[in-house]
Amino acid sequence: MRKIIFTHSINSIVSKFTSLFLAIYFLKVTDNNYISVVLYYALKYLLNGVFSFFSLKLLNKKNVLNMYRVGLLSSGLSLLVLLFFGENIKEYIYLYAVIDCATSLLYFSPYKMILYNFKNDEEFKKIFSYNSIVNSIISIISTIGMGYIIVNTSYSILLIIIIALVF
Repeated sequence: MRKIIFTHSINSIVSKFTSLFLAIYFLKVTDNNYISVVLYYALKYLLNGVFSFFSLKLLNKKNVLNMYRVGLLSSGLSLLVLLFFGENIKEYIYLYAVIDCATSLLYFSPYKMILYNFKNDEEFKKIFSYNSIVNSIISIISTIGMGYIIVNTSYSILLIIIIALVF
């Protein structure tokens, strides 16, 4: 149970970055091209159904932990791609939307299956409440921390820290 809460906490940091700070980063590197950023998120959310279908087709009780690990690993790899391309990511922003969508569903599909497979209702309530408390605290702290790092250093430093946490 602790491992699930720990890994989900790290993934919530990644999610906070991709949901809030990534949009700001994309606006910065595309010279405030709102259309590109809106299309990025539109493509990402339109592909959710497609990638959800495929990830759930691949997922079963025997490989749920392996898929969960692949999801964590792919999350770190997608951030490495972002770090590697840097400001040139604007040339591949839509391809990155595909990668970002796929990696998030490779994580969340197995995660949800793990949660739903607890033996009893009490276990589920316990992990759900611990997860909620930890993620709320991490959400507040990580938002402030990421903002501080971006303002005082750069997005690259923040990406390196998040990638280190994921791996």
